Amino acid sequence: MIPLYCRRSDSGEHVTQPGWRLVEAAAVAASLLLNGCSVERDESTSTSAATTSTVPVVEAGTFTRGECPPGVLATPPSTVSCGTLEVPENRNVPDEASVVLPIAIIEPQDGAGLPDPVFYLDGGPGGDGLTLAETLSELPLARKRRVVIVGQRGTPLADPTFDCPEVEAAQAEALDVGMDETTTAAEQAALGECFDRVTAEDPDLSTYDSATAADDLEAARLALGYGEWNLYGVSYGTRLGLEVLRRHPDAVRSAVLDSVYPPDVDAYTTLVPGAERAFEELQAACEEDPGCAAAYPNLVDRLAALYDQLEASPVDATGVHPETGAVVTVRWDGDRMVEAAFLALYNEPIIPLLPSLLTQFEQQQMDLATATYVSTVMTFGESMAEGLYLAVECRERAPFTDRDELERQAMEEPAWLLSAATAETSVKDCDIWKAPAAEPDVAEPVRSAVPTLVLAGRFDPITPPEWGRGVADGLEQSFFRELPGAGHSVSTEECADEIVAVFLDDPTAEPAPDCVGSLGPPEFVLPA
Repeated sequence: MIPLYCRRSDSGEHVTQPGWRLVEAAAVAASLLLNGCSVERDESTSTSAATTSTVPVVEAGTFTRGECPPGVLATPPSTVSCGTLEVPENRNVPDEASVVLPIAIIEPQDGAGLPDPVFYLDGGPGGDGLTLAETLSELPLARKRRVVIVGQRGTPLADPTFDCPEVEAAQAEALDVGMDETTTAAEQAALGECFDRVTAEDPDLSTYDSATAADDLEAARLALGYGEWNLYGVSYGTRLGLEVLRRHPDAVRSAVLDSVYPPDVDAYTTLVPGAERAFEELQAACEEDPGCAAAYPNLVDRLAALYDQLEASPVDATGVHPETGAVVTVRWDGDRMVEAAFLALYNEPIIPLLPSLLTQFEQQQMDLATATYVSTVMTFGESMAEGLYLAVECRERAPFTDRDELERQAMEEPAWLLSAATAETSVKDCDIWKAPAAEPDVAEPVRSAVPTLVLAGRFDPITPPEWGRGVADGLEQSFFRELPGAGHSVSTEECADEIVAVFLDDPTAEPAPDCVGSLGPPEFVLPA
């Protein structure tokens, strides 16, 4: 559930397309300024009962080994093998259409491995997950256990895919102009083209949701022959993990939920208070640091003033395309600046730079921010299916949002905060991507006895820590930890990765590796 490119709608709303890889792409930019054979179908089945809608009988999918797609790698001593999983598109009519899902299996660093793998559930929805194999192979959790990545139906490497290169092209073309009605119209037209192309093959849009994706994961577990398994979800992947706990809990040994996106929150109406909370936390952390407080006072007020300034007089800056080396122009208006600040709060390595970056913006020194932004925009689309994002959110979230509250916010909240907080796809995009509404029980909270570790970041602007606390409180065996210097997607950061590994070794005990004592607030970058 990571938003990306912001644009302004005709009504003045600010909307974006979603992403997940922003954290990794932004960090990189800142720091740089199985052979073909088949496996016979496993006839074992799963009949776990859900607390909401009826769960169909899930049979093992058909797994076929194959070469790994480009970019799906592992860091030695880990290795990675790949394949595909074929499952029915609709399990109520299993003999009709099927879908094919990509799979990557990372062998553990110690070579032998424990029998209970970790299934990684990517964010978005729409992230393919497989291109994160190299990063996952380096984590402490991969020392002893296989890590299995199953691309969700509709993701870029799946068949069919709901990837939208039309939208990615329109967003890239809009970099050198402001976020205005013209760019909004172009992106909406591109989204319509993508929807028409995708639906020309008549996919069953009612099966592109979290419940069916959870069933697909169970089908993958059965096909691969695993008994117990562990779930590791990040951002939207936590919602998918919770759905597995709801529908197929019997074989789940443990779950790790990082930056929780619960099923029972109104994600659209909470964007404004969530963004406001995150910026206030940034200011509070700066005020707690005497050096930061002296160098960068009144951060929130200055952010609002800078928004007005750039809306009135945008500034052009240039960056370098991370793949072609071509010079790219970015027009920094108020919308794009606040969007960038909002997205930077996702990223623990960038958070200590934010007060300094704000000062640089005020002085029209935008090199670092531009380099980070260009790298993010130009590399994001390859691993994200924009259409799947809308397929899921327009089915599970938009039909149940409080539109009166959205209208109130649009009328009453300050423009700069709306620009940041609505860095999320608008419910109006669902008028283009016509997904059928899910049943209301999709929003029921999940109750489970599976041992679960819940992680959150203090500065997370999109999945605030209170969401994680709420989920943890509703689980019978849970451990909650808020990371004091982190934003969104915290489990790959230093020490957090060890917390996860220790928990997986013994999910019945609260994980407390030695590094926990070193966790603290950001060490802000101060003027020389």
